[in-house]
Amino acid sequence: MLIFAIIIFIKQLLYRRKKTIPLLSDSRLIWLTLPLLSTAYYFFSLQLIASYSPSNFSPFLYYYSWMNSANFILVLKHIATIANFEMILGLLLPFLCLPLLKPKYLLLCLVPCAQITLSASGGGALVWQTHYSALFLPGLIVSFIYGFKKLQAAIYKNLQSEYLLVVLLVFANLLTLFTLGPWNGIKKIYNPSALEIKKTINTIPDDAAILASYDFLPKLSSRGQIYAMHYYFLGQQQFSAEAYIMEAEPEYVIINFDDLISYDVHLSHLTWAKPNYDRGYERLTGLLKNYGIVRVVGNSAVLKKNYASAIKLYTINSQPTTNDKQLTNLLADRIALTEYHTTTKAVENGEVLITLSFQSLSRQQDNYHLKVEFSDSSIILPLAYTYPTSHWQPDEIISANYWLPIEKDPQLENPEIHISLVKLYGGVEIDALRNTKLVIDKAMQIGEKIKLN
Repeated sequence: MLIFAIIIFIKQLLYRRKKTIPLLSDSRLIWLTLPLLSTAYYFFSLQLIASYSPSNFSPFLYYYSWMNSANFILVLKHIATIANFEMILGLLLPFLCLPLLKPKYLLLCLVPCAQITLSASGGGALVWQTHYSALFLPGLIVSFIYGFKKLQAAIYKNLQSEYLLVVLLVFANLLTLFTLGPWNGIKKIYNPSALEIKKTINTIPDDAAILASYDFLPKLSSRGQIYAMHYYFLGQQQFSAEAYIMEAEPEYVIINFDDLISYDVHLSHLTWAKPNYDRGYERLTGLLKNYGIVRVVGNSAVLKKNYASAIKLYTINSQPTTNDKQLTNLLADRIALTEYHTTTKAVENGEVLITLSFQSLSRQQDNYHLKVEFSDSSIILPLAYTYPTSHWQPDEIISANYWLPIEKDPQLENPEIHISLVKLYGGVEIDALRNTKLVIDKAMQIGEKIKLN
C-alpha cells in the first residue's frame, strides 16, 4: 500500500511537470513492479525491525506463529468468526455500507484484512477503535466515492432528491459517534476516583522513578523513569523476548487493583506469559513489602518506598482475633469467613471501609476473587490483593481491607452488603477512551452468598 501511494505521488508530480519515466508510463510494468517492490519492502522492514529487537526477529511474527501447525479447516474457523464480522461491520457503518456497491475497489483492503484476521487474536472492535483501521481507509474511501455516486444517481432518478443520501450519511455518522466512537467514554475523564488519584500523582517529583499499572502509564509518559507493572510482574518484556529489568528500585508504585484480576484472567492464558506468571505474585509481594500506602481511592492506590503508613491492604495472622461477629460460614467448603467489620460512617470520598478475615481449609489450586453486592450495584475485587488464594496456607488468617463506593441510605444505620467468591473468565479489551480495560465474560460463583449484617 505504501509503495502504491509513493508511485501514484511520483506519477502526479511528473505529470504536472510534463515529464515521464518509462517504467511508470507503462501500466503493465507498474502492475508487475508493484508486487515486487512491495515484497522487497516487506522483507526489508522485517530485517530492519529484527535488527532493533532483543530477540533478533520481528516480534510481529509471533502473531502468526499459530499457523505453523494449522490446517485448512482450522484457518477457515479462525477467519469465520463473529469478531471478524464485527470488524467489517464497524468499518463499513460510518460509510453507510456504500463501499459494497463498488466491491472491486475493496480489493485494496484484501491485504490488511488478511493481516488482521490471520493474526492469533483475529479481528474485532479493536481494529476500528484504534489506528489499525487506517490500513483499510484507501480502499474504503475509493469504494465509497464510487458507491455514493452510483446510489445518488439512482435516488435522484427515482425520488428526485438531491440531499436524501447526504442526510442519511450524516445521521449514520452521528449514530456511530455516540455508539462506536469515543464520545460515550468522555464521562470517564471526570471519574472522581481517577481525579483524586491524579492529584496525588501530581505531587510526585518529576524525577522520581515510578512503577505503574496500565491505566497510569499514558499519564506518566512524559517522565524520565517509568516502569510497567505488568512487565515487572512477569519479569519479562513483551513476548518474553528479554528480561525486564528496572535500572533502579522505584520510589513510588501506582497500582490499579483491576490489574491483579487481569493478570489472572488474561496473562495467565497467554502462551508467552504463562511460564512466568506463577512467580509474578512473589515478585510483586517481595517488592511491595518495603512500601507504605500514601493514599487509597476506589480501586487504586499510591505507595511510597520506606513510607510509614497505618493503612494496610491485608495482614496475615496465625490465629484469628476475637470479634462479636465471628462466623462459621464456609464458601464452597474451601474458604471460611471467620470475621468481618465495617466502618460506621463513610471514609474519604464517600467510601465505606470493610475488613474481611478468611481462612483456607485446604491448599487452593485456583485464584478466587471477591464479589461484593450492595444496593443495586456490585464490584469485583482481588480477594487479598497481591496474596492470591493459590498461595494461602491452611493455618493462616488473612484479613483484607476494602474501600467500597457505597451510597448509604440515611434511613438505614448500615447498608446491606452481600459477598461471595467467584472464579473469573475474561480478558483485556479497549475502552471508549482507547485505554485497556478488564472485561469479565463470566463470574462463576463458588459456594454460597453471605450477607454481612
